[in-house]
Amino acid sequence: MGLSRLLSRWLLRNEPYKVGLVEGQGYSLCAIEFDDQGELWDPKQLEDTIAHIQEKCKYSKGGSKENGDLGEVIVITFIHGWMHNAAPKDQNFEVFKSVIIKRAEAEAEFARQNDRNARPVIGVYVAWRGMLWNLPVIKYFTFWSRKAAALRVGHLSCTEVLFRIIRAVKSKTNRSQCIFVGHSFGGLVLENAICKALLGAIFRNEGESVDSPSDLVVLINPACEASGAKQFIDILERNKVTVEMGGEQGKDGLPFPILVSITSVGDLATKWAFPIGQFFVNLFKAFRPYTDPPPDLPSQRYLHSHTAGHITYFHNFEVQPISGRDIYEEKLEFSFKNGQRKYQIVPKDNGRNRLPFWLMQAPKEVVPDHSNIFTEAFENMLSALLHWTTVSVEPTKLKCNNYEQAAMGAGLADNND
Repeated sequence: MGLSRLLSRWLLRNEPYKVGLVEGQGYSLCAIEFDDQGELWDPKQLEDTIAHIQEKCKYSKGGSKENGDLGEVIVITFIHGWMHNAAPKDQNFEVFKSVIIKRAEAEAEFARQNDRNARPVIGVYVAWRGMLWNLPVIKYFTFWSRKAAALRVGHLSCTEVLFRIIRAVKSKTNRSQCIFVGHSFGGLVLENAICKALLGAIFRNEGESVDSPSDLVVLINPACEASGAKQFIDILERNKVTVEMGGEQGKDGLPFPILVSITSVGDLATKWAFPIGQFFVNLFKAFRPYTDPPPDLPSQRYLHSHTAGHITYFHNFEVQPISGRDIYEEKLEFSFKNGQRKYQIVPKDNGRNRLPFWLMQAPKEVVPDHSNIFTEAFENMLSALLHWTTVSVEPTKLKCNNYEQAAMGAGLADNND
């Protein structure tokens, strides 16, 4: 009896929290929950969320005042990570709501300055059993079991959820914005689904810009093998993929990103626990040496054992402190502690800063560790990033530029014949 009571106190039950719709001035928040096997707890949560997005798209006055009743919306979907769930007092849930409120306030100000109607901001909190135990020490040994659970969650049902959100947001007007944020194993879930959707869009038409299924994907302390990042980077480079907004391929001299990965310097879970777990996973796998690899590229085995966030080779942007001046709110800059601490996101001079995939580390002052991500500093950093990349009202487009070169090569071959 005593053991049963202890387990009920420390082991969180495999059950949903049944979070309902939350609405406020200019924003709303929905939740979709998955069980430990990766199935929807209640499909009605998904249907209600899609219906809410569709209703806002149909009846809101967001966007251009000449659009009539064709409303534009901003939908931000967040998939939490390890040691979190959909409990009403969960830190991720509470602060995600705060991020949505800040985006609604920023959108209202943007609309006022540009004589537009403010677009409703809709947050979708995708929850799963990332927290298994309440015990202070034991909970840290659930890293590997929760990774396995995340892989189950990231299978078919979650892919359906993400794709249906995309369709609901983009079906009425591509000026509506669809943004995805994944933390820890939530980043693993996103990587499995969204990257495939992005690749499908990139290769849909030869030589033409196509509408992107998402406007931005942000991964925070992603617990993903660096091999996935390498493959995605290789694909972007081979096909010379660019992101366009309003016919432009960048802003402030920087390329528009489609994917941003941010890892804390203090994230010891992905720095140490992840490689230890992967050692046993990779023990009997076969790896090969790369042919003529770029300088400093780690081995294939190393890439399958570590995350890209802790491999300097992949970093093409960095977070630097600002001193001696105020921040520029329209730039990739942010502050916290009443403006006393200031930082900026800047490209690294390593030849890879033209990629639409930004990878960087954040100092401990901004993101202290693996789980404690939503500090005031990181909230402001994420808000600055979202503001910089999504303030445009033009739809986000992707272009595969290697088709043009292939066509030119074919033309030269025909002329030689």
